[in-house]
Amino acid sequence: MNNKIRSLNYEVYHNKVITFIDITDTSGYAIYERSLNFLLYKAVKDLYPTEDIIIKHSISGGKYCEFENPEFKVSKDVVTRLLQHMKELVAADLPFVREELPTEEAVALYRREGLFDKEKLLKNRHLFYTSVYGIEHT
Repeated sequence: MNNKIRSLNYEVYHNKVITFIDITDTSGYAIYERSLNFLLYKAVKDLYPTEDIIIKHSISGGKYCEFENPEFKVSKDVVTRLLQHMKELVAADLPFVREELPTEEAVALYRREGLFDKEKLLKNRHLFYTSVYGIEHT
């Protein structure tokens, strides 16, 4: 909207120039990719609640990921279960939900979840509020 990326639930109050983007657009592909990362993280937490996955970097058109726990063995069965669960989440059409929290609450949430990199990032941004995303449950 007026050359700025806005969420689909952004309210338009005055005349604006709106251009819709999809995955053929660089920004659209980046949004799609982050959504898949989010689904992967959710699938890992649903199926293996004590495990943490780290999405490291791009490689050959995909993403290189590692489980934080070196004892956790990634087998074909683990990958199949994660893929199947991600497909189930997509089929359930659960919305991604954005919530504005006081940054102190967001920092505490990320600390409880063991997401220390996000906690550290927020502590250094000095913002009063932070957007936190989740997947709505049915």
